[in-house]
Amino acid sequence: MKVVALLVIKLLLVSILCAQEKIFEYDLSGDILFAEKPVLFPTLQVAGNAVYSHLLVGNKKQIKHLYQNQQGVQKEVIFKKKKENPEDTTFDETKPEKNIHQLYFRSRRYGHIAKTDELLDVLYYQKTSSYYFISTNTKTGEITIIDTLTIRYQTELVDYIIDGTTISLLHHIWGTNQFKVSKKEWHTKIQSKTISIDLGEKKGFTIPNYAGNPANYNTNFYSAETNLWVPPAALYHSALSFRNKYELSILVNNNNFGTTIVVLDLQHLTYKLINHNTPAELLHKKGDYISTWLTDSLLIRGYGTSDSIFLFLSKKNDTLNYKKVFITKDNFSQLISGEIQKFGNFWSASNIKNVSFSEFLKKCNSNKLLITGYEEKDGVYLTLATKYDLLATSTLLGNIFTLGLLNFSQVKQEPLYEFDLSINLQNGMLKVGETKKFVWEKLLMFIFANRESLLSIDFSNVDSYYYVNVFYPGTKKMTTYRFHKFL
Repeated sequence: MKVVALLVIKLLLVSILCAQEKIFEYDLSGDILFAEKPVLFPTLQVAGNAVYSHLLVGNKKQIKHLYQNQQGVQKEVIFKKKKENPEDTTFDETKPEKNIHQLYFRSRRYGHIAKTDELLDVLYYQKTSSYYFISTNTKTGEITIIDTLTIRYQTELVDYIIDGTTISLLHHIWGTNQFKVSKKEWHTKIQSKTISIDLGEKKGFTIPNYAGNPANYNTNFYSAETNLWVPPAALYHSALSFRNKYELSILVNNNNFGTTIVVLDLQHLTYKLINHNTPAELLHKKGDYISTWLTDSLLIRGYGTSDSIFLFLSKKNDTLNYKKVFITKDNFSQLISGEIQKFGNFWSASNIKNVSFSEFLKKCNSNKLLITGYEEKDGVYLTLATKYDLLATSTLLGNIFTLGLLNFSQVKQEPLYEFDLSINLQNGMLKVGETKKFVWEKLLMFIFANRESLLSIDFSNVDSYYYVNVFYPGTKKMTTYRFHKFL
């Protein structure tokens, strides 16, 4: 039996590793920049319906922008250090703008826009708390700081949005209900506005910070997209945020089963509150926090008791009407898709087994009901989960939608019980189809298989694919793979 299980795992590994498609590759083994330790910044660029790759490579002498389209055609733009400029040999930490070349090495890079005659990079230098907007002339290689955004108080960058030639930066001011939105139009001065959210009756409640330990309950999970299935292990948070283009929705729950959706319009710099009150079925229950999830148009709420699970589905903007699903030990086998499974370790077949509904409820009462899923046509496809160990026993996945390059030394899931559920929104029928886990299992297995040689990964969400940039130090190749979300 054990041999069979190992064979299944090996076949699964081969299948999953074949799921990715190599779309871009840079062979840097002969590049003179690698004589010294270089900096590498990969980004994905979109022009209409076309996707192309951008890679910034630099050392102490030179910075190079490399571009490649899907047909393999490459182009490069080189900025060389001016030898006659003595300031190029020093770096003043209080005035980094005096040596832009060194600034690239000491900063974190957010966003890149390419035009025929000009490039624009956004760099953040922590010691000055400043974002530098740097222009490169593609013909002459001349490089200039054309704008600067300095934020003096404690903030966290939630996301940056690139729309054509406009870059928007979204910050949350730590420990407050305030967001700062800064917009940079091409060749115009950056404009900023602070949005202060009045939660009304929830006075004293503060929207949790996005940064910090993913295992800490009082944090805010962030997704740069809506309508996604994500690993439940990443969702043990007190608030969830979803961005759909220029609309950011934050789910805020109170201790009386109520939910407020804070909707920020990042384009017009306004907000509104959508209050979903306590469902009638829970009015007689002792006050507690309900679990929530958001798809494109649906708010999904759930609560587990000692003998049942309540699910409530309502349109995001409809605060009066909702559909309900009541799951008990008597009907769960008729309602759920497949079995309730225990996952102790994502990579070990020996730690995957079926468990009873009563065992799921027992752990759900000790921990928290986790909900993830998506809507498709007339149906909504969900996964319900809960931890079966109060203490973290493995490295959390955390929020892999966050910005920048993520380093992985190991990839494991939290120990979970979980099961799938699908509902037809028109007639209320259940078990209408499989909950597709999209591509996460393939992504996680890919990371695990490449963990020894993999330096960093940059997750980019574009069209119906996830693009993963991987640098292999041994071969000095930067490769971009893409995974279709619906594999």
